[in-house]
Amino acid sequence: SDCFAMGSEPFAALANVTLQLGKPRRQEESLFQLLTGANDAFKEMRTSLVGGHTIEGTQLAVGFAILSQHNESALLKSQMREGDALVITKPIGIGVLLAAQMQARCKGPWWSPCLASMLASNGPAAMIARQIGVHGMTDVTGFGVAGHLGEMLKGSGLSAEIEVAALPLLPGAVELTREGLESTLAPANRDWEEIIRVNEKLRLTPEYALLFDPQTSGGLMIAVADAECDRLLDRLAATDTPGHRIGNVMSARDGYIELVCR
Repeated sequence: SDCFAMGSEPFAALANVTLQLGKPRRQEESLFQLLTGANDAFKEMRTSLVGGHTIEGTQLAVGFAILSQHNESALLKSQMREGDALVITKPIGIGVLLAAQMQARCKGPWWSPCLASMLASNGPAAMIARQIGVHGMTDVTGFGVAGHLGEMLKGSGLSAEIEVAALPLLPGAVELTREGLESTLAPANRDWEEIIRVNEKLRLTPEYALLFDPQTSGGLMIAVADAECDRLLDRLAATDTPGHRIGNVMSARDGYIELVCR
């Protein structure tokens, strides 16, 4: 998703696997299953698994270094412009739903959409955004909506207005947040509260708290010219990650996020 968010096309991957201590035959089977599953996913993105490295450890772990290339200049998150519309391509709430899953508190009707969202690739949406000529883009992951939008605003020297009611939310996210559940990373993400302007009534809502919810395989945050926003949304509607307009970029240079509820 980092590559997609920069308008880059991945073409190769290197694996870094920690295999649990044990019998060689079991380790070999674990490695085979891991890399076979990973290779299936990479093939969908026209990316080749070309090698990597394995070590032994107490816990199984796998990660990948992705190689990509730009056909044109890289699309940066610091190139937003005043008046741009802000679009997000996946609903938020993955962090709190994963926390609930670990505690056996995530209901089946909530888990299925969460899993489907994490499995949906950002590749098609990124390609559409690039074709339309958006100004800035990033993927929404560990820092949540507030943190990743804050990075875009800081880099661009601008501010934003966000319509809270327009934020797309996964089923169950509001209910779980209202019960006081949150991801272990959410408290650290609240460092971004210093750039947020909001009235006290709105600050107490679950929707506000979900701005700091960390996402696993979250969607794209896109800054697009206001005149092109409808065309972008129309084209995204045909993908697995339809877009949602959540606000606008403003001219103020202090990098704040103003939350409104109309």
